[in-house]
Amino acid sequence: MGRVVYEDALTNSAIALDGYAYELLGRADRKHGHGARSVFFPGCSVINFAQPLMSKVYEMLTDLGEVDGISLLCCGKLLSFEPDADVLCPAFRSEFSRSVAEAGVRRIVTACPNCTAEVRRMLSFDPAVSDVEVIVLPEVLAAHGIALEPERVRTFFERNGIAYAGDAPTLAVHDSCPDRTIGEFARGVRSLIAGDLLVEMEHNRASSLCCGSLAKAAGKPDAATRQAKRRGEEGKSAGADGLVTVCMSCSSQLSSFQDTLPVMHYLELLCDERIDWDGLPPYLQMRFLFEARSGRRDYDGLSGGACCGASAVPDADCAQTSPGANSAPTDEGSADERA
Repeated sequence: MGRVVYEDALTNSAIALDGYAYELLGRADRKHGHGARSVFFPGCSVINFAQPLMSKVYEMLTDLGEVDGISLLCCGKLLSFEPDADVLCPAFRSEFSRSVAEAGVRRIVTACPNCTAEVRRMLSFDPAVSDVEVIVLPEVLAAHGIALEPERVRTFFERNGIAYAGDAPTLAVHDSCPDRTIGEFARGVRSLIAGDLLVEMEHNRASSLCCGSLAKAAGKPDAATRQAKRRGEEGKSAGADGLVTVCMSCSSQLSSFQDTLPVMHYLELLCDERIDWDGLPPYLQMRFLFEARSGRRDYDGLSGGACCGASAVPDADCAQTSPGANSAPTDEGSADERA
């Protein structure tokens, strides 16, 4: 995929993405994207792992009349792993809420379970934006009658050389830890999958088991591998030909740490575009937060547009990122086995 320019509705800046490299465009090149009422919020994991899918989904949502803007901001969850999180997190929360209010945003469509929980949490602190609706992407798509029919799934499997046993592939959903309590992504993705294609694992929805992301981030590779393998084996026992995820981090983790079943994010199936999970970098390379100044990251405003991320080779401004920020978990759950 070539260079794509996005106008950020919450920072009023333009960002050009080209693979894992990015460029913040100068003021003369910026367009006026500020003032969107309904914003697509893909989140860092989608930006980093699946930019082609992000572009297709944004176009889809725009065509459906569901959004009139996009923001590439990080939700800020990873700031809690910074050494001075007690200062950074409240500052980011304040600036994020103020940006939403000033842009006049009334609705945010989120693609990531972690972002959904974090964005809602941040907005709840500020009465000016506490009533902004945060709605999850799979439920928005399902409401428009979009569905993964057997023929579409069959074609995807065959085109990508993925084997299946019956007349059409069967899919088991790996539910994300942050969605356990509310179950919006769980409901939404199942609404998209034709009934005959779906099989349920023993542990699903509220009882779903962690993919192993947190164990990996906590420096417990054996536990991470064990948890991932358990999910693959459970899916196989349920009769699935593939594991479907709603979380990009889960997709990456399960693809890397188990080989019992092929793994795919549901957007890969919807957009008919396979992500090369094995070829992706091991951590988030791009995190768009605040403007970097004076050779360090500043968390004092969004007005200049912004990033705190890195291309394939980090620059001086972004080199201050702590190892914990890059390797921090993007899925919640126990670092050890979850019963």
